[in-house]
Amino acid sequence: MKPTEMVIEVGEEDVALLVALSPVFRALLTLVVVVPKFLIPILLAIFGCTWLTAIESVSDLILNALAMAFIVEIDELIYDAFLPEVLKEELAELMTAIPQEDEVSATTKKNRIM
Repeated sequence: MKPTEMVIEVGEEDVALLVALSPVFRALLTLVVVVPKFLIPILLAIFGCTWLTAIESVSDLILNALAMAFIVEIDELIYDAFLPEVLKEELAELMTAIPQEDEVSATTKKNRIM
């Protein structure tokens, strides 16, 4: 297997296993998914709490707190609204497989011999 390939295998019981990602795809996933998933709640907590403490009326406080909750949940709402059910089911069934160190060493040694 080349390090630039993305490999999805069908394992036992027709379960799809994600075995390997290319370095470019891994970096893209990190930048587009992982970093915003952690960065948005942290920034929202910092700036949102500051913003909420500056509000004087209770009705504005409740309204703005609901707006902050909406911002946190918008990604799940978009996922539910725009992704087809078939794709949601396939993503739910997709499992990642982490190769054991022995298998990686054996494959590497085998490839060096060839």
